[in-house]
Amino acid sequence: MVGWRAAVLCLWISCVSVAGQLEYSVSEETERGVVVGSVAQDLRLSAASLSLRNFRFLSSHGETYFGVDLASGSLVVREPADRERLCGAKAVCVLIYELVLEDPLELHKVHVHVLDINDNSPHFPAGDVQFHIPEFLMPGARLTLPNAEDADEGSNGLLSYSLSPSRHFRLDMGSRVEGSEFPELVLEKALDREQRATHRLVLTARDGGLPARSGEVQVTIVVVDTNDNAPVFERSVYRTKVPETAPSGTVLFRVQASDPDEGSNGEIRYSLSNNTQAKLRHYFHVHPRNGEVRVAASLGPPETLLEAYIEARDEGAFSLASTAKLLVEVTDVNDHAPDVNLLTLYSPVSEDAATGTVIALLSVRDEDLGPNGKVTCSMYSGGPFKLKASFGNYYSLLTDGPLDREQVSEYQVLITASDGG
Repeated sequence: MVGWRAAVLCLWISCVSVAGQLEYSVSEETERGVVVGSVAQDLRLSAASLSLRNFRFLSSHGETYFGVDLASGSLVVREPADRERLCGAKAVCVLIYELVLEDPLELHKVHVHVLDINDNSPHFPAGDVQFHIPEFLMPGARLTLPNAEDADEGSNGLLSYSLSPSRHFRLDMGSRVEGSEFPELVLEKALDREQRATHRLVLTARDGGLPARSGEVQVTIVVVDTNDNAPVFERSVYRTKVPETAPSGTVLFRVQASDPDEGSNGEIRYSLSNNTQAKLRHYFHVHPRNGEVRVAASLGPPETLLEAYIEARDEGAFSLASTAKLLVEVTDVNDHAPDVNLLTLYSPVSEDAATGTVIALLSVRDEDLGPNGKVTCSMYSGGPFKLKASFGNYYSLLTDGPLDREQVSEYQVLITASDGG
Protein backbone atom coordinates (compact mmCIF):
# COMPACT_ATOMS: atom_id res chain seq x y z
CA MET A 1 0.00 0.00 0.00
CA VAL A 2 2.83 2.37 0.84
CA GLY A 3 4.56 1.61 -2.42
CA TRP A 4 1.41 2.39 -4.40
CA ARG A 5 1.24 5.91 -2.90
CA ALA A 6 4.84 6.55 -3.75
CA ALA A 7 4.25 5.53 -7.33
CA VAL A 8 1.29 7.89 -7.69
CA LEU A 9 3.32 10.78 -6.26
CA CYS A 10 6.08 10.18 -8.75
CA LEU A 11 3.59 10.17 -11.56
CA TRP A 12 2.15 13.57 -10.40
CA ILE A 13 5.51 15.28 -10.39
CA SER A 14 6.47 13.91 -13.74
CA CYS A 15 3.36 15.38 -15.29
CA VAL A 16 3.95 18.93 -14.05
CA SER A 17 5.47 21.28 -16.64
CA VAL A 18 7.23 24.31 -15.14
CA ALA A 19 7.70 27.02 -17.71
CA GLY A 20 9.55 30.38 -17.44
CA GLN A 21 8.09 33.31 -15.59
CA LEU A 22 6.02 36.08 -17.10
CA GLU A 23 7.12 39.67 -16.42
CA TYR A 24 4.79 42.68 -16.38
CA SER A 25 5.15 46.28 -15.26
CA VAL A 26 2.50 48.74 -14.15
CA SER A 27 2.59 52.12 -12.41
CA GLU A 28 1.31 52.26 -8.87
CA GLU A 29 -2.15 53.71 -8.29
CA THR A 30 -3.28 52.50 -11.75
CA GLU A 31 -7.08 52.41 -11.78
CA ARG A 32 -9.24 49.29 -11.71
CA GLY A 33 -9.83 47.52 -15.01
CA VAL A 34 -6.73 48.77 -16.79
CA VAL A 35 -5.08 46.01 -18.88
CA VAL A 36 -1.49 45.28 -17.87
CA GLY A 37 -0.69 42.59 -20.45
CA SER A 38 -2.09 39.55 -22.29
CA VAL A 39 -1.40 36.36 -20.33
CA ALA A 40 -3.10 34.07 -22.91
CA GLN A 41 -1.10 35.52 -25.79
CA ASP A 42 2.18 35.29 -23.85
CA LEU A 43 1.42 31.60 -23.10
CA ARG A 44 0.48 31.06 -26.76
CA LEU A 45 -3.02 29.99 -25.78
CA SER A 46 -6.45 31.15 -26.74
CA ALA A 47 -8.55 32.91 -24.15
CA ALA A 48 -11.17 30.15 -24.33
CA SER A 49 -8.65 27.43 -23.44
CA LEU A 50 -8.00 29.05 -20.08
CA SER A 51 -11.42 28.05 -18.81
CA LEU A 52 -11.24 24.62 -20.42
CA ARG A 53 -7.99 23.89 -18.61
CA ASN A 54 -9.32 25.02 -15.21
CA PHE A 55 -7.11 28.11 -15.10
CA ARG A 56 -6.17 29.40 -11.64
CA PHE A 57 -4.34 32.64 -10.69
CA LEU A 58 -2.90 32.32 -7.19
CA SER A 59 -1.61 35.12 -4.98
CA SER A 60 0.70 34.92 -1.97
CA HIS A 61 -0.56 38.25 -0.65
CA GLY A 62 -3.61 39.01 1.40
CA GLU A 63 -5.06 41.26 -1.27
CA THR A 64 -5.39 40.51 -4.96
CA TYR A 65 -4.25 43.62 -6.79
CA PHE A 66 -4.21 41.92 -10.17
CA GLY A 67 -6.25 39.20 -11.87
CA VAL A 68 -6.80 37.53 -15.24
CA ASP A 69 -9.93 38.27 -17.22
CA LEU A 70 -10.99 34.85 -18.58
CA ALA A 71 -12.95 36.39 -21.41
CA SER A 72 -9.93 38.17 -22.89
CA GLY A 73 -7.04 36.38 -21.26
CA SER A 74 -5.63 39.74 -20.13
CA LEU A 75 -3.93 40.63 -16.84
CA VAL A 76 -5.97 43.50 -15.39
CA VAL A 77 -5.86 45.73 -12.29
CA ARG A 78 -8.27 44.61 -9.58
CA GLU A 79 -7.25 47.15 -6.90
CA PRO A 80 -4.93 50.19 -7.22
CA ALA A 81 -1.57 49.30 -5.66
CA ASP A 82 0.30 51.72 -3.38
CA ARG A 83 3.95 50.93 -3.97
CA GLU A 84 5.12 52.59 -0.73
CA ARG A 85 2.64 50.61 1.37
CA LEU A 86 3.52 47.35 -0.32
CA CYS A 87 7.28 47.61 -0.51
CA GLY A 88 8.32 50.55 1.64
CA ALA A 89 11.81 51.78 0.77
CA LYS A 90 12.77 48.78 -1.41
CA ALA A 91 14.38 49.76 -4.68
CA VAL A 92 12.34 47.14 -6.60
CA CYS A 93 8.71 46.34 -5.83
CA VAL A 94 7.55 43.01 -7.30
CA LEU A 95 4.30 41.13 -6.65
CA ILE A 96 4.61 37.39 -7.41
CA TYR A 97 1.69 35.26 -8.58
CA GLU A 98 1.37 31.61 -9.63
CA LEU A 99 -0.57 30.66 -12.72
CA VAL A 100 -1.82 27.03 -12.81
CA LEU A 101 -3.25 25.15 -15.86
CA GLU A 102 -4.48 21.57 -15.91
CA ASP A 103 -4.62 18.88 -18.52
CA PRO A 104 -1.72 18.84 -18.89
CA LEU A 105 -0.66 20.42 -15.59
CA GLU A 106 1.45 23.57 -16.03
CA LEU A 107 2.83 26.03 -13.45
CA HIS A 108 3.96 29.53 -14.41
CA LYS A 109 5.37 32.37 -12.28
CA VAL A 110 4.02 35.85 -12.91
CA HIS A 111 6.06 38.84 -11.69
CA VAL A 112 4.26 42.18 -11.67
CA HIS A 113 6.65 45.09 -11.18
CA VAL A 114 4.88 47.98 -9.46
CA LEU A 115 6.57 51.14 -10.72
CA ASP A 116 6.92 54.26 -8.64
CA ILE A 117 5.10 57.47 -9.47
CA ASN A 118 5.72 60.81 -7.75
CA ASP A 119 2.72 60.59 -5.46
CA ASN A 120 4.47 61.57 -2.21
CA SER A 121 5.72 64.99 -1.20
CA PRO A 122 8.87 65.42 0.88
CA HIS A 123 8.18 65.98 4.57
CA PHE A 124 10.21 66.75 7.67
CA PRO A 125 9.41 64.20 10.38
CA ALA A 126 10.93 66.34 13.15
CA GLY A 127 8.63 69.29 12.46
CA ASP A 128 9.59 72.93 12.93
CA VAL A 129 13.11 73.64 14.15
CA GLN A 130 14.28 76.21 16.69
CA PHE A 131 17.84 77.23 17.53
CA HIS A 132 19.01 79.45 20.41
CA ILE A 133 22.34 80.98 19.49
CA PRO A 134 24.36 83.74 21.18
CA GLU A 135 24.78 87.01 19.34
CA PHE A 136 28.57 86.79 19.66
CA LEU A 137 28.65 83.71 17.38
CA MET A 138 31.18 84.34 14.63
CA PRO A 139 30.37 84.10 10.90
CA GLY A 140 31.12 80.65 9.50
CA ALA A 141 29.40 78.80 12.36
CA ARG A 142 27.28 75.85 11.16
CA LEU A 143 23.98 74.49 12.44
CA THR A 144 22.75 71.08 11.30
CA LEU A 145 19.26 71.12 9.80
CA PRO A 146 16.93 68.11 9.66
CA ASN A 147 16.67 65.88 6.60
CA ALA A 148 13.40 65.54 4.77
CA GLU A 149 11.98 62.16 3.80
CA ASP A 150 10.23 61.12 0.61
CA ALA A 151 8.68 57.67 0.29
CA ASP A 152 9.09 57.68 -3.50
CA GLU A 153 12.05 56.03 -5.25
CA GLY A 154 14.61 57.08 -7.80
CA SER A 155 14.42 60.62 -9.03
CA ASN A 156 10.96 60.93 -7.47
CA GLY A 157 12.59 60.58 -4.06
CA LEU A 158 15.81 62.44 -4.79
CA LEU A 159 15.78 65.60 -2.70
CA SER A 160 17.30 69.03 -3.11
CA TYR A 161 17.08 71.83 -0.53
CA SER A 162 16.67 75.59 -0.64
CA LEU A 163 16.43 78.33 1.98
CA SER A 164 14.35 81.48 2.04
CA PRO A 165 16.44 84.65 1.45
CA SER A 166 18.39 85.89 4.46
CA ARG A 167 21.09 88.52 5.00
CA HIS A 168 22.57 86.51 7.85
CA PHE A 169 22.32 82.86 6.80
CA ARG A 170 22.94 80.65 3.80
CA LEU A 171 22.35 76.98 3.07
CA ASP A 172 25.12 74.46 2.57
CA MET A 173 25.22 70.68 2.29
CA GLY A 174 27.31 68.57 4.61
CA SER A 175 28.25 64.94 3.97
CA ARG A 176 28.39 61.88 6.18
CA VAL A 177 31.05 59.17 6.11
CA GLU A 178 28.85 56.82 4.08
CA GLY A 179 28.32 59.55 1.47
CA SER A 180 24.81 60.79 2.29
CA GLU A 181 24.23 64.53 2.55
CA PHE A 182 22.38 66.72 5.00
CA PRO A 183 21.48 70.44 4.96
CA GLU A 184 23.38 72.91 7.14
CA LEU A 185 22.68 76.48 8.12
CA VAL A 186 25.79 78.66 7.83
CA LEU A 187 26.06 82.03 9.59
CA GLU A 188 27.14 84.61 7.01
CA LYS A 189 26.83 87.87 8.94
CA ALA A 190 27.21 88.57 12.66
CA LEU A 191 23.97 88.80 14.64
CA ASP A 192 22.80 91.68 16.81
CA ARG A 193 19.93 90.87 19.16
CA GLU A 194 19.19 94.54 19.72
CA GLN A 195 18.55 95.00 16.00
CA ARG A 196 16.67 91.72 15.50
CA ALA A 197 15.98 89.17 18.21
CA THR A 198 14.35 86.46 16.08
CA HIS A 199 15.01 85.25 12.55
CA ARG A 200 12.41 83.06 10.81
CA LEU A 201 13.48 81.09 7.75
CA VAL A 202 11.81 78.47 5.59
CA LEU A 203 13.71 75.34 4.54
CA THR A 204 12.22 73.73 1.42
CA ALA A 205 12.88 70.18 0.24
CA ARG A 206 12.02 69.43 -3.42
CA ASP A 207 12.04 66.03 -5.12
CA GLY A 208 13.13 65.28 -8.69
CA GLY A 209 9.77 64.20 -10.05
CA LEU A 210 7.99 65.75 -13.01
CA PRO A 211 6.24 67.75 -11.85
CA ALA A 212 8.27 68.12 -8.67
CA ARG A 213 6.73 68.01 -5.21
CA SER A 214 8.00 69.92 -2.21
CA GLY A 215 7.70 70.19 1.55
CA GLU A 216 8.63 72.96 3.97
CA VAL A 217 9.69 73.40 7.56
CA GLN A 218 10.07 76.63 9.51
CA VAL A 219 13.46 77.32 11.05
CA THR A 220 13.41 79.84 13.92
CA ILE A 221 16.64 81.34 15.23
CA VAL A 222 16.34 83.01 18.64
CA VAL A 223 19.32 85.31 19.24
CA VAL A 224 20.48 85.04 22.85
CA ASP A 225 21.62 88.30 24.41
CA THR A 226 25.18 89.09 25.46
CA ASN A 227 26.23 92.18 27.37
CA ASP A 228 27.53 94.11 24.37
CA ASN A 229 25.90 97.48 25.07
CA ALA A 230 26.74 99.99 27.78
CA PRO A 231 23.95 102.12 29.29
CA VAL A 232 23.40 105.42 27.51
CA PHE A 233 22.14 108.56 29.28
CA GLU A 234 19.42 110.54 27.57
CA ARG A 235 21.62 113.62 28.15
CA SER A 236 25.34 113.96 28.65
CA VAL A 237 25.00 117.01 30.93
CA TYR A 238 22.27 117.70 33.49
CA ARG A 239 22.12 121.31 34.67
CA THR A 240 19.92 122.92 37.32
CA LYS A 241 19.73 125.79 39.79
CA VAL A 242 18.91 125.29 43.42
CA PRO A 243 18.50 127.88 46.22
CA GLU A 244 21.12 127.95 48.93
CA THR A 245 18.47 127.14 51.51
CA ALA A 246 17.25 123.96 49.79
CA PRO A 247 16.62 121.36 52.51
CA SER A 248 17.95 117.83 52.46
CA GLY A 249 15.79 115.61 50.28
CA THR A 250 15.15 118.24 47.62
CA VAL A 251 15.07 116.53 44.20
CA LEU A 252 17.60 118.03 41.81
CA PHE A 253 17.36 115.67 38.83
CA ARG A 254 15.94 112.40 37.73
CA VAL A 255 18.55 111.04 35.38
CA GLN A 256 17.59 108.38 32.87
CA ALA A 257 19.77 105.90 31.00
CA SER A 258 18.75 103.05 28.70
CA ASP A 259 20.40 99.76 27.80
CA PRO A 260 19.01 97.68 24.91
CA ASP A 261 20.44 94.43 26.32
CA GLU A 262 18.14 91.83 27.85
CA GLY A 263 17.66 90.66 31.43
CA SER A 264 20.38 91.56 33.92
CA ASN A 265 22.51 92.81 31.00
CA GLY A 266 20.00 95.63 30.58
CA GLU A 267 19.18 96.36 34.24
CA ILE A 268 20.78 99.61 35.41
CA ARG A 269 21.95 100.90 38.78
CA TYR A 270 22.87 104.55 39.37
CA SER A 271 25.53 105.96 41.69
CA LEU A 272 27.94 108.86 42.04
CA SER A 273 30.95 108.22 39.86
CA ASN A 274 34.46 108.08 41.26
CA ASN A 275 35.14 111.06 39.01
CA THR A 276 33.27 113.22 41.53
CA GLN A 277 35.61 115.02 43.92
CA ALA A 278 35.53 113.55 47.39
CA LYS A 279 34.66 116.91 49.02
CA LEU A 280 31.51 117.16 46.89
CA ARG A 281 30.21 113.63 47.30
CA HIS A 282 28.41 114.35 50.59
CA TYR A 283 26.21 116.96 48.92
CA PHE A 284 24.23 114.43 46.87
CA HIS A 285 22.27 111.23 47.28
CA VAL A 286 21.49 109.06 44.22
CA HIS A 287 18.69 106.52 44.19
CA PRO A 288 20.20 103.37 42.66
CA ARG A 289 17.07 102.36 40.75
CA ASN A 290 15.06 105.38 39.65
CA GLY A 291 18.00 107.76 39.17
CA GLU A 292 16.71 110.53 41.45
CA VAL A 293 19.45 112.87 42.64
CA ARG A 294 18.59 114.65 45.90
CA VAL A 295 20.24 117.21 48.17
CA ALA A 296 21.99 115.41 51.02
CA ALA A 297 23.59 118.39 52.85
CA SER A 298 23.74 122.18 52.84
CA LEU A 299 25.03 123.19 49.44
CA GLY A 300 27.28 125.99 50.62
CA PRO A 301 27.42 129.68 49.69
CA PRO A 302 25.50 131.07 46.73
CA GLU A 303 27.03 131.52 43.32
CA THR A 304 28.79 128.19 43.75
CA LEU A 305 28.81 125.80 40.81
CA LEU A 306 28.95 122.20 41.99
CA GLU A 307 30.17 119.68 39.42
CA ALA A 308 29.55 115.99 39.99
CA TYR A 309 29.36 112.86 37.84
CA ILE A 310 26.77 110.13 37.97
CA GLU A 311 27.36 106.60 36.74
CA ALA A 312 24.90 104.21 35.13
CA ARG A 313 26.13 100.60 35.27
CA ASP A 314 24.34 97.48 34.04
CA GLU A 315 24.19 94.28 36.07
CA GLY A 316 25.69 91.91 33.52
CA ALA A 317 28.36 89.41 34.52
CA PHE A 318 30.90 91.71 32.90
CA SER A 319 29.17 94.99 33.61
CA LEU A 320 29.46 98.07 31.41
CA ALA A 321 28.99 101.68 32.52
CA SER A 322 28.74 105.25 31.28
CA THR A 323 28.74 108.63 33.05
CA ALA A 324 26.90 111.93 32.80
CA LYS A 325 27.87 115.32 34.26
CA LEU A 326 25.77 117.10 36.89
CA LEU A 327 26.08 120.89 37.15
CA VAL A 328 24.31 122.40 40.16
CA GLU A 329 24.32 126.18 40.48
CA VAL A 330 23.61 127.35 44.03
CA THR A 331 21.50 130.51 43.87
CA ASP A 332 21.13 133.25 46.44
CA VAL A 333 18.06 133.62 48.64
CA ASN A 334 17.05 137.05 50.00
CA ASP A 335 17.51 136.05 53.59
CA HIS A 336 19.39 139.13 54.84
CA ALA A 337 18.00 142.63 55.50
CA PRO A 338 20.15 145.64 54.57
CA ASP A 339 22.32 147.00 57.38
CA VAL A 340 22.66 150.80 57.78
CA ASN A 341 25.73 152.08 59.62
CA LEU A 342 25.91 155.75 60.66
CA LEU A 343 29.56 156.67 60.28
CA THR A 344 29.48 160.40 61.12
CA LEU A 345 26.81 162.76 62.42
CA TYR A 346 27.35 166.54 62.72
CA SER A 347 24.65 167.70 65.11
CA PRO A 348 23.67 170.32 66.10
CA VAL A 349 23.87 172.25 62.86
CA SER A 350 24.23 176.01 62.72
CA GLU A 351 21.17 177.73 61.30
CA ASP A 352 23.36 179.72 58.99
CA ALA A 353 24.93 176.55 57.43
CA ALA A 354 25.22 176.89 53.70
CA THR A 355 23.14 174.75 51.37
CA GLY A 356 25.00 171.50 50.68
CA THR A 357 26.52 171.23 54.12
CA VAL A 358 27.19 167.58 55.08
CA ILE A 359 25.28 166.64 58.17
CA ALA A 360 25.85 162.85 58.26
CA LEU A 361 27.82 160.13 56.47
CA LEU A 362 26.45 156.59 56.44
CA SER A 363 27.09 153.23 54.75
CA VAL A 364 24.71 150.41 53.80
CA ARG A 365 25.41 146.74 53.11
CA ASP A 366 23.50 143.55 52.44
CA GLU A 367 25.08 140.09 52.64
CA ASP A 368 22.86 138.77 49.88
CA LEU A 369 24.07 138.63 46.31
CA GLY A 370 22.86 140.05 43.07
CA PRO A 371 19.59 141.95 43.18
CA ASN A 372 19.03 140.60 46.67
CA GLY A 373 22.10 142.49 47.86
CA LYS A 374 21.64 145.68 45.83
CA VAL A 375 20.57 148.37 48.32
CA THR A 376 18.86 151.68 47.63
CA CYS A 377 18.23 154.35 50.25
CA SER A 378 15.36 156.77 50.55
CA MET A 379 14.73 159.58 53.00
CA TYR A 380 11.82 161.26 54.71
CA SER A 381 12.41 164.36 56.87
CA GLY A 382 9.94 167.18 56.19
CA GLY A 383 12.85 169.61 56.19
CA PRO A 384 15.43 171.10 53.82
CA PHE A 385 17.59 168.01 53.50
CA LYS A 386 18.57 165.65 50.78
CA LEU A 387 20.28 162.23 50.57
CA LYS A 388 23.09 161.87 48.10
CA ALA A 389 24.87 158.66 47.06
CA SER A 390 28.60 159.16 47.36
CA PHE A 391 30.46 156.13 46.10
CA GLY A 392 29.98 152.43 46.59
CA ASN A 393 27.51 151.91 49.39
CA TYR A 394 28.07 155.30 51.01
CA TYR A 395 25.47 158.07 51.33
CA SER A 396 25.70 161.68 52.55
CA LEU A 397 22.92 163.62 54.22
CA LEU A 398 23.12 167.29 53.07
CA THR A 399 21.25 170.51 53.74
CA ASP A 400 19.07 171.50 50.83
CA GLY A 401 17.93 174.97 51.90
CA PRO A 402 18.12 177.60 54.68
CA LEU A 403 17.58 176.62 58.31
CA ASP A 404 15.75 178.80 60.86
CA ARG A 405 16.04 177.63 64.43
CA GLU A 406 13.34 180.02 65.60
CA GLN A 407 10.85 178.36 63.27
CA VAL A 408 11.99 174.71 63.58
CA SER A 409 14.61 173.82 66.09
CA GLU A 410 14.72 170.04 65.42
CA TYR A 411 14.06 167.65 62.55
CA GLN A 412 13.54 163.88 62.58
CA VAL A 413 15.11 162.37 59.46
CA LEU A 414 14.03 158.78 58.49
CA ILE A 415 16.39 156.96 56.17
CA THR A 416 15.16 153.64 54.74
CA ALA A 417 17.44 151.11 53.06
CA SER A 418 15.77 148.48 50.77
CA ASP A 419 17.32 145.63 48.83
CA GLY A 420 16.25 144.48 45.38
CA GLY A 421 14.94 141.06 46.44
